[in-house]
This record gives sequence, C-alpha cells and structure tokens, in this order.
Amino acid sequence: MSLDPLLWALKDSPTADTFERLILITFAEKADSDGCNTYPSKATLAKAAMCDEKTVGRKLAQLRQRGLIAEGDQSAARHIPERYRPVVYDLQIPLSWFGHRIDRVNEERAQKGLPPLTARSRPDIAPAPARSRRSDYGRKRAEVDDEKASSRGDLKSSDSQSPVDLEVRGGTESPERGDSQSAQGGLQDPQIAPINLPGNPPPSGGGVDVHLQPAAERGVPAGGDGKPSRPKSTKKDPAGRRRATRTAEEEMLDQLAQAGAKAWWDHAQTEFGPWAGAKGGFPMLMGMIKRAAQADYAKEQIWAALVDCGRHVPSAQQFQVALGKAVGKAVQQGRRGAVPMYDDAASHPQQPAPQPTADELMNALNSR
Repeated sequence: MSLDPLLWALKDSPTADTFERLILITFAEKADSDGCNTYPSKATLAKAAMCDEKTVGRKLAQLRQRGLIAEGDQSAARHIPERYRPVVYDLQIPLSWFGHRIDRVNEERAQKGLPPLTARSRPDIAPAPARSRRSDYGRKRAEVDDEKASSRGDLKSSDSQSPVDLEVRGGTESPERGDSQSAQGGLQDPQIAPINLPGNPPPSGGGVDVHLQPAAERGVPAGGDGKPSRPKSTKKDPAGRRRATRTAEEEMLDQLAQAGAKAWWDHAQTEFGPWAGAKGGFPMLMGMIKRAAQADYAKEQIWAALVDCGRHVPSAQQFQVALGKAVGKAVQQGRRGAVPMYDDAASHPQQPAPQPTADELMNALNSR
C-alpha cells in the first residue's frame, strides 16, 4: 500500500457520489505508488461502499467512462484461481497531481521495467458531473388539510382512538400506582423435590431410619442377583395422555433411598469433612442407592459398599465394584457411560459357579 493513491482517492478524486469515493479508496488501499495493480473483488467493494454488487458494477462502468480507472495488467492477479480472479485496475491519477513526487514514482516504475508516467498516459481528469437536485427543491411545502392530516396521522391531527390525554405534554408525574407492595403475595418457591443441594445437605434426625429397609422385609430375596426393572415407557397413549403409574413399591423405594442417602451423608460429613464436589452430589447418591435397592441388594450390603468406597459420593463404577465385594461376587462391569445395572455373576455368569455343599447352604440360610 502506498500513501499517494490513498490521498488522491480520499481528497482530490473527482467522484460524483459517496459510492464512487468509497470504491476508489478501496482500490487505493491495495494499489502501488503509481496507482496500478489493484484488484479487490466486487464483494469487497460492495462491503466497503455499503451497497449491492450490482451497484458496484454500475459505478465501475461510470468510473471507467469518466477516466478515473482503467483495466491494467491482468497478470498481477494470476496467483488467484481463474474462476475467482477479479479484474485488475489502474487508478488514473493525473501526472500533474504527483508534483515533485513523480520522480520517485517513475524511479520505482523503472525498477519494475515499466515506462515512466507522462502527461499523455496520465492526463487531467474532468471534474465530476454536478449532482441533479430534486424536482421539488426550493419549493415551500403545501399546507395540508386537517381532514387529510387526521387520516394520515399528522402531528396536528387529533388522536380520536387513543385514550391518552393530548394536553399532557411531559413532566415527571406518573399516574397513581398505589403502594410498593404487590397484591400477588410474592414469589412462590417452585421447588417440589425434598432434596437440597450438597452445599446445604439435609439435616438428620426426626426419627428417620438410618439404614435402608432390608430386602427380606419387602418380600424379595437378598443377595444382589436380581435384575433391575426397566423404566416404564413415557410415550403418549392414543388418548394423548402420559401414563404415570407409580406403584406403592416405587414410592417406598424413593423414601428408602432418601433416608439412606441422608444417613450416609451425615456419616460422611463426620468421617470425611465438608463436601467439596459437584452440586448434584446428593441426588446422585440417592439415585445410586435407589438403583441398588431395585436390584435387590440388602441394606447391609449397600451400607458396606458405601463404607468401602470411602467418599461422600462415589462414582457409579466404584459403587458397582464395592457392591460386588459386599456380596462376595464379581460384579459385571458395564460399558463406559452407561447406567450401571448392578448385576453380578449370578445374573450374567462369567464362569460356571461351583455347586455349594449342604453345609454351606444351611449356613447361608441361618445367616439371613
């Protein structure tokens, strides 16, 4: 970029309007000191002139016709693919405009193997054509009839449909609005879940059972060899209603999971110190306990697994492995990112299990 073409385009070029001036300035930014070899695309010119590309095409034709620009050496843009290659233009800066700087410009052209600029190759450019005025320039605006003004919304017309008093024209007084108390009774707490965030864990006490109810008390066998029930479908029925069938057992599972999570939370606060994990820790803990209870793990086994993990909220993988240790079986590992199924080798045997002896069966029955 050279300063001479930019100064000419900005201050002394005989442009007819703003579009031509901005287009010439965009050309001058990329031109050599003699105004040659500039080739911005039409999209670039349209963006700089804030107009459409069709307008740029018309303005380029007018600039060429009046001698402000001319097509230059097209090989200057040969490095651009042919399908995207723009036209190379030369700014026809008059020789007389350069003044004493013409020697330096011609010296630079000689170093490139180009002939010097002369008065014949760069003649003076005619002034820009005068801009045409509006046909009603200088005429006094005619008075508008009140009826016409009323129909079009003039300032002098009256607003017959608006209830606002037109005589009030400002001031700082506002209409009477009553006191600052709201008649709606304030905001309502939208929280419906009884679980708080880990930053404020739920308090213990109030006669809450600190352990989950044993599986035997719910009429299901303990040992962790049962598969969890699949979540019920939430698809809409033909009547368009969502099925929400929560059984009494599911309600009891929620209550037991919440009670067990509160008990473990209080224990972990005492043993491990204050919570320093994610905000969703307590709901995650309750969810893991609930899924383990659904898989028929007993309360002692769930509590032993939590103690073995030794954290406020273990990861699902850690809790799954700890449950396997609690029941003395190898728990099958779920794939990464999936909800743990809490299934052990009894549900998905990895190798044939040895047959227990009669004494082992009796000992197992007596221990339950």
